[in-house]
Amino acid sequence: MIHVRTRTGRGPDPPSLLLDDGRILEIGRDLSDDRARVINGTGNVVLPGFIDTHRHNWQGALRNLGPAWTYQEYRSQVQIGLGQYFDPRDVHVGNLAADLMSLDSGVTTVRDESHISNSPEHSDAAIAAHWESGIRAVFDHGWLSTEAEQWQFGSDRTHPDDIRGIRNEVLSDDSARVTLNAMLRGPELTTLQVSEHDIRLARELGLRISMHVGLGEWGAEQQAVRHLEETGLLASDMTFIHLCTSTDEELRMLAARGATASVAGALEVFTPGLG
Repeated sequence: MIHVRTRTGRGPDPPSLLLDDGRILEIGRDLSDDRARVINGTGNVVLPGFIDTHRHNWQGALRNLGPAWTYQEYRSQVQIGLGQYFDPRDVHVGNLAADLMSLDSGVTTVRDESHISNSPEHSDAAIAAHWESGIRAVFDHGWLSTEAEQWQFGSDRTHPDDIRGIRNEVLSDDSARVTLNAMLRGPELTTLQVSEHDIRLARELGLRISMHVGLGEWGAEQQAVRHLEETGLLASDMTFIHLCTSTDEELRMLAARGATASVAGALEVFTPGLG
């Protein structure tokens, strides 16, 4: 007997599934197709793949490193310390390892928040790993881990311009298995003027936007979501990550505009200085 679990509950029991090129065409009893290859799933559970909306895939090369670090220790050791030394081959290894670990645990779609965009070659290597692994991926092009301190917390640097080349030449098809989004720093990590520039760039390129906000005491002080609302930039094409110390008022603003949130509960609970 096979059990099928869907978002709306349990399917017919025992069911058959008819799939074509990775898509479910029909769920029912005694389905047949003379062209089909039959896979006997007796004794198993069939369910949709999980979606991970926030993973820094390049750090798959560093798994199990520093599980008890504070947020500041993580920034110092990984983003500021190790990130500057990653070459494109390292990024490829990290992304591929992260993708394969995801697939092994039932995650079939991942949003890769890639703040290792040290060069166009780094981004190309990250994207190539997603194609190679077979996972469905959103590549969220971010900032550099070279001179990492110059790219966060009050930075006056605008988003790396090579995102234009990726959009026009590499990931132009939004229906493909690997697609492009923009991982922006927002007014919590840059000036409001830079945030406005970067948001307009992403929208010019037709890209969904993600931002890390609500980062510890700094997030509570900066109130990035409120700033975006007050400047007319908050919209439904935004996904906000963490939101640990964002106010209830900011969450209501986010919901009213149709924006979305991505939380990482275990990380936020166990990382001092973040949640």
